[in-house]
Amino acid sequence: MPADEQAVVAGHSLGGMSIAAWAERHDVSPRVRGAALLFTGLGGLVGGQLVVHVPRFAQALADPVARYAFLGARGSLPRVSTPVSYAAIRYVAFGPRATPAQVAFYERMLVACPADVRSKVGLAMQEMELHHVLPRLTVPTLVMDGENDRLTPPTHARRIAEELPDLFELVVLPETGHMGPLERPADVCDALRRLLADAGRDIVAAASGSPGAEHAP
Repeated sequence: MPADEQAVVAGHSLGGMSIAAWAERHDVSPRVRGAALLFTGLGGLVGGQLVVHVPRFAQALADPVARYAFLGARGSLPRVSTPVSYAAIRYVAFGPRATPAQVAFYERMLVACPADVRSKVGLAMQEMELHHVLPRLTVPTLVMDGENDRLTPPTHARRIAEELPDLFELVVLPETGHMGPLERPADVCDALRRLLADAGRDIVAAASGSPGAEHAP
């Protein structure tokens, strides 16, 4: 992108984490007009996830079980979909209204990712803590999550929204899991259009010398 242009950036899950990691080492406003952090978290992913449950008497095992048996698991996924793998992926990543085609599409994505890459990324995310970066994200920022997101539950989105200096909008989609862009593409696109429209008003205001547009609450 040319140095004198600005972008509106959006990231889902790991993409949202990548935006925050970039903001840690760069001045945001010269290059970015707006941002969208979608279905993501910036720290505490092991303790915050709702996928791995252990009995109350075994809470000391919750962290290592989630860390190594789930998020950092090294095992290869079945090359052929089975009722068990389908049900597991649906439970982990989707809400109750996801279609079989949406689940199957995501299952193929997971199978295509090498097991060692998936494991290393999972372990790296578990050590990640990027909430301190949020004050540097000084542009209008959309935050979105799904009511049934078990990987990065809405508590993550609400914390991000509370700590942002310029929250554009917080959206929690009902009956939606972690893969919201697959489950609810129209709703995700509508929210992004609102952010883009707001960024466009800012560009016009800057060009005309006026103070700028107000952002949605």
